[in-house]
Amino acid sequence: MAKTSSDAAHERADIEDRERHAVEAIRSDLEELRDDVTELAQALRRHGRLRASDFGAEATRRGHDLVEDTRDAVLEMRHSLAEAQHDLRRSVRSHPVPWAGVLLGMVGTGLLVALLMERRN
Repeated sequence: MAKTSSDAAHERADIEDRERHAVEAIRSDLEELRDDVTELAQALRRHGRLRASDFGAEATRRGHDLVEDTRDAVLEMRHSLAEAQHDLRRSVRSHPVPWAGVLLGMVGTGLLVALLMERRN
């Protein structure tokens, strides 16, 4: 059987209708894809801001820890120096003669070095 022109026109209209539906489906899918990409970009921005905030909080925490550790070290050094000063005072008080000899020896050595330097010039 041969197709009549009305059958061919009907078939062409049916093909055009399917093409139109396919194009509409593609457009709809593209629009959904655009929306999904926009949502993804927004989520990535939010995630980036949260991570930056986390990094800032971590840096602040580490800075505070460093300040605390430094403060503890300074306090420990002060305590050690105070103990050393106390031990030195006790040693000088209990053995004044040897300490006087040490001090006189240091002064004498300083004078000797000064005289040698003076002679050199």
